[in-house]
Amino acid sequence: RRRLGLARIVMLVSEFPKLSETFIQSKFHKLLAEGWDIHIVCHRSNSQDWQFYPDLSQLPDAQRRVHIAWLQRPRWLALLLLPLALLVGWLRAPSACLRYLRRGWPRFGLDTLRRFYLDLQLILLKPALLHFEFGALAPERMYLKELLGCKILVSFRGYDLNFVGLEDPRHYQPVWQHSDALHLLGQDLWQRALRRGCPAEKPHALIPPAIDVDFFSPASRSSADVVGLPERPLRILSVGRLEWKKGYEYAFQAIRLLIDRGIACEYRVIGDGEYFEPLAFTRHQLGLTGTLELLGAQPKESVRAQLAWADIFLHAAVSEGFCNAVIEA
Repeated sequence: RRRLGLARIVMLVSEFPKLSETFIQSKFHKLLAEGWDIHIVCHRSNSQDWQFYPDLSQLPDAQRRVHIAWLQRPRWLALLLLPLALLVGWLRAPSACLRYLRRGWPRFGLDTLRRFYLDLQLILLKPALLHFEFGALAPERMYLKELLGCKILVSFRGYDLNFVGLEDPRHYQPVWQHSDALHLLGQDLWQRALRRGCPAEKPHALIPPAIDVDFFSPASRSSADVVGLPERPLRILSVGRLEWKKGYEYAFQAIRLLIDRGIACEYRVIGDGEYFEPLAFTRHQLGLTGTLELLGAQPKESVRAQLAWADIFLHAAVSEGFCNAVIEA
């Protein structure tokens, strides 16, 4: 902690803040509020998304502690920015930059400069602990342990062990070998890690996600005697990113089956993602346009209101590490 003189923690994610990863925001918020010297390095940060986290935005230090990595695309622009990155690094943290280059050059040669550019924000922060919040981000960057002189923690949350790198039996070998500890959401993921080559003696902790039970407390609701009629349709809700693994096609087919059996339904889906267009087409193809609403990403207050509205929460995912939306429901 800052007040206890302990050193800096850096969380590494792809994007921050992100509505589908509220647990990252909650963790960052809590650690910062309790006085930890915590920072985030990411590739993207949409300033408009901060409006969904007013409590986090009100912390005076919060946005200043979110650091965006230097541009990687287009490559020609990254190449033009490299001299500027070297200058910035040398002016702000000369000893850290010199250590990085001196340790990296015998291992990577000229490619050390490319890595320096990509890692500049981490070099400037000089972390004591670097936390990869998702295992898929870690295998190709385990060299940071040596070049930054820090400890490394890696979290596995589901898809990283279930899908990523399955074609290569040694995909996560750098993580098993060089990380200082692992965090997994539960026993099932630990067993998957073992099957993918993780040594049984690897230091690890099984810590499931948590939600704010005061905020997501059950609301009082009036129960209808009969549902599924035109005057009182059955209300169904799903919450989750619009991705193939969430199994929305199967959920849509289930709604079609209910309607075909004469059960009136209203189905709402909260979430956003790259699968929006395929799902919108599936909705049209199954004739659900008047029944199924795709509400897009919503803040937690709207999620809570929709949970209070619904009779049934439907989660049709074909794979999960640990689903916060189900716990909230």
